[in-house]
Amino acid sequence: MFPQLPVLIYLGYLQEVIFPADSICATLLIILLIFELIVSFVTLKLFIRDKTKRFRRYCKLEAETKKKMQQLQEAEVAYWSKYTSENQIENDC
Repeated sequence: MFPQLPVLIYLGYLQEVIFPADSICATLLIILLIFELIVSFVTLKLFIRDKTKRFRRYCKLEAETKKKMQQLQEAEVAYWSKYTSENQIENDC
């Protein structure tokens, strides 16, 4: 964008000898450059929105996975604690 726009303005409107086709082509190229800028901005905005949704979904899934693993570990600890205490009672008798 930066190098193209000043060059198009100079070649289309500011040089010493200007042919009729110079201003017409420069105007057309400036319009296309502005269109390219708008399309790229919209595309970038959609791309960022999509990546943000994926990141949030990943974070949510990661949190759910950690929560399930914590619950499984707690259940396993409770099971083995109960199992160990029952075996101690049987061994004591």
